[in-house]
Amino acid sequence: MVQLLRLPINKILIVAIKIYRKYFSHRINKKCIYKKTCSKYALDLLTTRKKNIFSPIYKRYKSCRVKKIILEKNNWYIINGLSEKMVQNEINPYTKKNIEEMVNNYYL
Repeated sequence: MVQLLRLPINKILIVAIKIYRKYFSHRINKKCIYKKTCSKYALDLLTTRKKNIFSPIYKRYKSCRVKKIILEKNNWYIINGLSEKMVQNEINPYTKKNIEEMVNNYYL
C-alpha cells in the first residue's frame, strides 16, 4: 500500500515545488546559500530517488543558513545551519558576493 501512495505523493510534491519556484520563490526575501537551491535539490531527489527522500530534504532545509563565517589568512569559509563547513563552490554567487564584501570591509 505504501508503494501505491509514493508515486502520487511525489507527483504532488513535484508540482507544488514547481509552482513555488515559478510564482513565489522570487518574492521571498531569503536567498538560498547553496548554488543548487533547496527547491532544485528537492526536485532532483523526488525525480531520481525511490526511497528516503524526506530526510535529505529536511536536512538540506535546516542547513540552509549561514551560522558562522570563519576567516583564515585572507580566505574564508561558511559554517552552515547544521554546523558543517561548506565548500566555496557550493555557495551561490549572491551569498558569496555578500560575504566577500563583509570580509573586505572587515579588513579595511
